[in-house]
Amino acid sequence: MATSGIRQKLAMTAVIGALLAPAVTTSVPALAQVSPATVVAEVVVYANVVVRKTVAVSPTTGARIEVLSVSRHARYDDLDLTEANDVAQLRDRIRLAAKDACAQLEREYPSALYPPTPSDQDCVKSAIAQATPLANAVIAASR
Repeated sequence: MATSGIRQKLAMTAVIGALLAPAVTTSVPALAQVSPATVVAEVVVYANVVVRKTVAVSPTTGARIEVLSVSRHARYDDLDLTEANDVAQLRDRIRLAAKDACAQLEREYPSALYPPTPSDQDCVKSAIAQATPLANAVIAASR
């Protein structure tokens, strides 16, 4: 494996550790034992839409808020994130993953039947915004 590839794996392990450390508790001991060999070089893109779905007509029941979510993976193990073109390609993969996930949400939960609340939600923009901090951390750690 090239030095760049080893550096990327180590950087990814460090980034994952730093991002997950606050979430690790005594109830999840196996998470703390992840070895660098098991780390997958990818950014997970989550597409979320908050919808209001009426469960009943009763004034005591009202409406229920649901969060619908789909995820896609944007791999970068074939990219050299020290190169600007490869960084741009990762960002493009994240954008495409977001578009694909949001399209699946629209197919499975059409906005005509599940109106978004608030109505001006931008699924793709939100999914990209959610994935960007991790992507930026991975890119910075690769340099």
